[in-house]
This record gives sequence, C-alpha cells and structure tokens, in this order.
Amino acid sequence: CKMYAFCGALFGITSMINLLAISIDRYVVITKPLQAIRWTSGRRTLIIILLVWIYSLAWSLAPLMGWSSYIPEGLMTSCTWDYVTSTPANKSYTLMLCCFVFFIPLGIISYCYFFMFLAIRSAS
Repeated sequence: CKMYAFCGALFGITSMINLLAISIDRYVVITKPLQAIRWTSGRRTLIIILLVWIYSLAWSLAPLMGWSSYIPEGLMTSCTWDYVTSTPANKSYTLMLCCFVFFIPLGIISYCYFFMFLAIRSAS
C-alpha cells in the first residue's frame, strides 16, 4: 500500500511540476525570444529535469519519513496520503502539499499562459 501510494504521489507530483517547468520555458521563449536563446541549453534542461524529480521526490518521501503517512482510502482499493486523520502533521502536510504542489504551480502556469496569450495576440 505504501509503495503504491508513494509511486502515485511521485508520478502525480512530477507531472504537475513538469507542466510548470514547460509553461515557464514556453513563457520565456514566446515573451522573451532573445533571452531564450542565451537561456536554453542541454545542460540547463537536464538540471531543470533533475530539480523537478528532486522536488517531487521530497514531497513523496515526506509521508514515509513521518510527516503524515500513506493509508488505504475509500473502499480499501487504493492508497494515498492520510488526509482523514486529524493530527497536526497530517493537516500541515496536506496544507503544504496543496499550496506548493497545486495552487502555487497552478498560479504560475496561469500567469505564464495568460501573458503568452497577450504576447501572441499583440504580435498577430
């Protein structure tokens, strides 16, 4: 159960943070094309990919290290982090996870795509 939940968390968080990295990259390329030429390189791309995985791994390992936990949910057919038990550790992990893995990345992605839209609209 813990391994299933860990993999689900790791790959889910990695997906969200990858979308964040892609949107930032596209934002820079579309809104600042001359800076993007200097900013883009194979080495920098590998570093960003590595940072995405480290960030995701840190959030996924936290319940295994004692900050919240992974438990069976619903009909006991899947597992996820413990958002049901009302302890300070579970509440703080759930709140921080929502903020730093969902709402803040979503806000940055929305910002990037909004200004990309404005840049493309003004150019055409």
